[in-house]
Amino acid sequence: MCVSRLCVLLGGPLGQRRCYRKPDAPLFCGNAHIAENAKILRISVLFGTIRQAAKCDRRTWPRCRKRKGGFAMKLNWKYGSIAGAIVMAAAAPLPASGQTVSAASPDTIAAVLTARGLPSELKQQPDGNPYIRSAFDDMPFLIALMNCDAQKAQCKTVQFYFGFNDRKGFALEKLNEWNRTKRFARAYLDTENDPVLVMDVDTDMGGVPRAVFNENLDVWLGQMQQYRRFVSE
Repeated sequence: MCVSRLCVLLGGPLGQRRCYRKPDAPLFCGNAHIAENAKILRISVLFGTIRQAAKCDRRTWPRCRKRKGGFAMKLNWKYGSIAGAIVMAAAAPLPASGQTVSAASPDTIAAVLTARGLPSELKQQPDGNPYIRSAFDDMPFLIALMNCDAQKAQCKTVQFYFGFNDRKGFALEKLNEWNRTKRFARAYLDTENDPVLVMDVDTDMGGVPRAVFNENLDVWLGQMQQYRRFVSE
């Protein structure tokens, strides 16, 4: 009787009919399939499909593969190396400081803007809080560095800011409509009765990966364009 190495690992000799295999493939028996079985076992543990693997056989494969566990095991045959990829990803080192963006280091934000062909100018508000002035598609916007320490440094978050000073008293019903139907950026009337748009990004705890900050910047630039059309209607 041929006993699958995988079947042994799944709870002892289960017999030929209990060995897990594809309908058109040989049983996973002998040393030739040990490495492959090890891959299947690892990914099965990750996806909680061991019990499904033990229950499916040649006769029940068409039915088993429709179940959640069977479907995960079916993927194992095609993507047998996925377990190794997961292990490698888990062991991958964290990004180096040069690959992160943080409000505590305004130059890292400026570098992202410059790489996108956007202007970048570090300035200070009257109260000393720092911000970066930039522009996109003929629309100036600010990136305020917030949650800073007493020395106005080591900031933790940023807030993208964009507004109109020629739309005073814009209808609150329209702003409520924006906030009700849009995500990510919120709109309101500021203290000067101008309609503004803001979006917050938390960069605390060592910053965020540059790719993540770039994605947030993409969202912001898209929201600005939509808001300009919205306010101009």
